[in-house]
Amino acid sequence: MPRILPRILPSTLLALALLLASACGEEPDGRLSVAEVTERLQTGNDLFNLGAADLGTKVYSCIARALVSSDLTDKGLEALVDGDQKYVATDAEATVLTELSTRQIEACKAAPSG
Repeated sequence: MPRILPRILPSTLLALALLLASACGEEPDGRLSVAEVTERLQTGNDLFNLGAADLGTKVYSCIARALVSSDLTDKGLEALVDGDQKYVATDAEATVLTELSTRQIEACKAAPSG
């Protein structure tokens, strides 16, 4: 038994290190924050072309909160705010995007800016 331990321990440590490295490498930053989405929306590159409308920081923040808290996948959210027209949304994401564009984004635009 004492001879097995020196062989198992390095293998186990290597496996653990690889597992941790892969877990960290898949989604290094995770979901975009409200601040990041707000900033990206203001550039005008998003798929809704909201930046071109010059809506003001409060409206962009409201929209960003709705987007970040939505059921969009992390990749879908990033594709939306980066204007990635090659991204293919799932049916579920398409439903979420319709809801966002017809209700929540319009509600943010209509909210008093004061």
